[in-house]
Amino acid sequence: MYNQALHTFIEVADCGSFLKASEKLFISPTPIMKQMNLLEQHIGLSLMIRTNQGIVLTSAGKSIYKDAKGIIQYSKEAIARANMAQMAGQVPVRVGTSALYPCKVLMDLWNSISDRYPHFKLKIIPFEDTSTRTAFSNIGKKYDLIIGPIILSMWQKSLTF
Repeated sequence: MYNQALHTFIEVADCGSFLKASEKLFISPTPIMKQMNLLEQHIGLSLMIRTNQGIVLTSAGKSIYKDAKGIIQYSKEAIARANMAQMAGQVPVRVGTSALYPCKVLMDLWNSISDRYPHFKLKIIPFEDTSTRTAFSNIGKKYDLIIGPIILSMWQKSLTF
């Protein structure tokens, strides 16, 4: 929702240089410099002074820096609210599945019948195969159901009928 260059601008300002920001963002300095040049052209203001020691924010840059953090936070909140609005009336079903044995059978079945149940929304949550006991203990907390192969004797110890 916001210009991604604002995020890059904040990183450059926080780091004090294009090189340090590029290391933090895992991209080379050249695209960062291009983003900053485009951002300055877009808004028609000089946001930073480039020196051999790094960058220094101008007074306009300091103002944009402060507001950019708010813009980014507000955008995240707006997206979260939009997701909640979209989910209104839907019932999420949290499906725990093994990372090694994914729930392909369930997904194939769900894809064939999901049109009949538009109010249900599946949310797939992987769990570690080494801790199936932990996964089981999270039924009703983290998962609504678990899909995957099991060793029945291991589960019988945890189940009471």
